[in-house]
Amino acid sequence: MKTRLTRNLQIGFGVSLIVLIISSIASYNSIENLIESTKIVENTNQAIGQLESTISIMKDAETGQRGYLLTNDTDFLQPYNGAYNKAMRSLEHFQFLTKSSPEQTKTVISLREIVKVRLRALQSSIDKKKAGANISTSELLDGKLEMDSLRVIINRAELDEKTYKNQRLRILSQYTYDTPFFLFIASLVAVAINIFSYFRVMNEVRERAKLYAELQSQEKQTAKLNQELASANQDLLAANEQLTSSEESIRVLNEKLGASNEDLSATVNELFESQQNLTALKSELEERVAIRTAALSESESRFKVIMETMQQIAWECTPDGAVTFFNGQWYKYTGLSEKESVGWGWTKNIYPDDLPASVEVYKSILLSGSEGEFEMRKKRNDGSFRWHLVRIQPVRTGDDEIRLWVGTATDIHELKNLQQQKDDFISIASHELKTPITSLKASLQLLDRLKDTPSALTIPKLISQANKSLGRLNTLVEDLLNVSKLNQGQLNLNKTRFNLFQLVNDCCQYIQIEQVYHVIISGDETLLVKGDAHRLEQVIVNFLNNAIKYASASKEIDIYVERQEDMAKVSVTDKGPGIDPEKVPHLFDRYFRVDSGGMQFSGLGLGLYISAEIVKRHGGEIGVVTRLGQGSSFWFTIPL
Repeated sequence: MKTRLTRNLQIGFGVSLIVLIISSIASYNSIENLIESTKIVENTNQAIGQLESTISIMKDAETGQRGYLLTNDTDFLQPYNGAYNKAMRSLEHFQFLTKSSPEQTKTVISLREIVKVRLRALQSSIDKKKAGANISTSELLDGKLEMDSLRVIINRAELDEKTYKNQRLRILSQYTYDTPFFLFIASLVAVAINIFSYFRVMNEVRERAKLYAELQSQEKQTAKLNQELASANQDLLAANEQLTSSEESIRVLNEKLGASNEDLSATVNELFESQQNLTALKSELEERVAIRTAALSESESRFKVIMETMQQIAWECTPDGAVTFFNGQWYKYTGLSEKESVGWGWTKNIYPDDLPASVEVYKSILLSGSEGEFEMRKKRNDGSFRWHLVRIQPVRTGDDEIRLWVGTATDIHELKNLQQQKDDFISIASHELKTPITSLKASLQLLDRLKDTPSALTIPKLISQANKSLGRLNTLVEDLLNVSKLNQGQLNLNKTRFNLFQLVNDCCQYIQIEQVYHVIISGDETLLVKGDAHRLEQVIVNFLNNAIKYASASKEIDIYVERQEDMAKVSVTDKGPGIDPEKVPHLFDRYFRVDSGGMQFSGLGLGLYISAEIVKRHGGEIGVVTRLGQGSSFWFTIPL
């Protein structure tokens, strides 16, 4: 064993010396061979960009599919639609950029196959959901494994490209220092090889110690047989002494001695066979230990790579729940150290209100012995708390005993916010639709009572009130339909050539007739544009309605039409209280409504969102200029 230990150490030293010499030669030759590598840097950046685009497309498709499965809302399928073509275009571009690399060509083939398989799996889940079937946990887990494989391959390809680029940049900028650097790296590699050889030999020593223990047990049995042989020899000596007294005794003793010699020969043969069997057993055990050690090492290495390359937080814990390992995502997200995290230290990172219930569910899953999941909020390194979906499942040994538990935590904060926004919108929409319907119902009931008295003075007023309620209801429904069309890409534009000033003037007639607000229209009266007059009228009317709603005390509204280079611009200005600067970035978001002076105005929060989409589809821009106490000016531009 000592000889083999010495031989392994010598081999490790020799390999490390060879690596050191080869690295030294390579460091010298690399200075001249890689001077022209600057042209590769931009190509590498583009290749990495295509990989990032591919994983982004698949993440969006995965998120859209999960959102649809959770909410049954087809809006979430928008990023999924067309994901296949987008992903394939990114991979084709990446293949073109890396056509000189056979390894990257193989990577593209693997990525294409995984993308196809994963998108087919996503489509299958979507079809099942649409058919009303249940999605099993195994199907979701298979999808997760496919995405993990995709991320691993893309991360490896990105790492190859980044390493390729960084090598050339480093060689171009510091080639005079490369040789000492490579020698240093080679030294580290040599030391690593020696350390690996040492631990390998020590591991072999431990395995051999187990085998030697078994051999010692066999040797003890052999020692017992030797003791029996020694006792038999003593009996033979006593018999020889008796043989001197009598020839008859000698003859009898010779016969006994002959029989004893035969037994001794048979015993020796059995010992020889046992020794051969022990030698064969020793060789077989050594081979089994080597195979088992290699398989275990490969399995643990693969498991660690998967854990570290996951986008989710992942960990291992003992059967009683104490965490023994966190992947890098945990430390990146929390900012905690390993000492602060392992064991039960992770609990101080949980939102205080969620901690008791989360720990209780966590322990109940451990006691049940089967996989489970729950939601809780975790503290990020910036101090904010975000919702996570926690899943844990056991890892069992061959005899079905739980060896350890593996868990993951997926950030679902944005999904929770979207769910909350959806619930809030449903509540607001229900209230906003109920108000005009109730008013319309009341007007119709009063008209029904007065139908036999046509001369009643209240009938015109009731009809006017009913028309307003019906108009309000029609506006709400039209907003909802427009949002639906926008989400489905069906908001088409019927473009014609028209006078923009005349369109603005026509939009203001309903306000001028009421004679409550004074609208002043000025600017270029001859400005001609090409666009959808009906859709642009929606934008102008929305600006006017907002000016009346949020600046009701300001009875003057200014509208200015002008030309700015190759664009036409329309501005609607009121002299109201203005808008809080913190709310300005969200004015054109879907479902956003402004609170003014503690008052919550009616509406679904869709008007400005729809207006912004209409302007964008015309190729223009939309915005607002506002100052507290001085009013607001909403504007949009479209190409001439």
